[in-house]
Amino acid sequence: REEGTPPAPDRASPRAASSLRAPWFEVSCCPTNVARTLASLAAYIATRTEDGIQLHQYAHSRIRTELGDGRKVDLRITSGYPRDGAVRIEVLGETGGEWELGLRIPAWAGHRARLTLNGTVRQVRPGLTALRRAFVPGDTIELDLPLEPRFVRADPRIDAVRGTVAVERGPLVLCAESTDLPGHADPEGLRILTDQAPHTEGETTVVTGYLSRVKEQPWPFGPEPEEERLAGPQAIPLIPYYQWANRGPSTMRVFMPVSAPSDSSSA
Repeated sequence: REEGTPPAPDRASPRAASSLRAPWFEVSCCPTNVARTLASLAAYIATRTEDGIQLHQYAHSRIRTELGDGRKVDLRITSGYPRDGAVRIEVLGETGGEWELGLRIPAWAGHRARLTLNGTVRQVRPGLTALRRAFVPGDTIELDLPLEPRFVRADPRIDAVRGTVAVERGPLVLCAESTDLPGHADPEGLRILTDQAPHTEGETTVVTGYLSRVKEQPWPFGPEPEEERLAGPQAIPLIPYYQWANRGPSTMRVFMPVSAPSDSSSA
């Protein structure tokens, strides 16, 4: 494994700015897990029952299979998901008789998802929405999933992330990476203003917040430590969690502390 920054005994976070992508591992469990995932991807995208197909992941794909009773199904899925919420499903083959197409509607999309069958709006609900009919070649189903970024909070009983927020966009969990912060600052000092909703600028999701630093003290226990605001409020860019540590040594944070109400009002 490629070595990162050596830990310094006088630093509060020995892991800060020390993470790098490893070109390979002596125990190569991760690369083989990727290969195994790719080999089983079809089973994650769709499942089948006696008289139906259920779509779980809207990957750009072609599905040719048989129902449990032997009837053939041929579908083409056109999609840029999860970066784009528009999904188009076309029936290409004749199956014969009625069968059921199930579409997974994520909980985060809720009733804001929009579904049409041959141009006619159909009702959706979180969970599995079923379309049952004698599908014929040319039938087209269009699903539009809203991908606006949103704040996510953990159950307050989870001590480690109490008083913090994360940001998700569609199914993607985002993070703040030191590479995108002024002076390559540690995201540990981020304070997020939650009265300003996350939004997209071009293809980038941003939140509003500022950088702070806790003033050094000789002992880590005592009165509430003073914080010094270093920069902001400003737009803080976020990236999908899976992309971090691809641009050199860095550190990141998914759950980010929320600013105090007084800080938000003064900003």
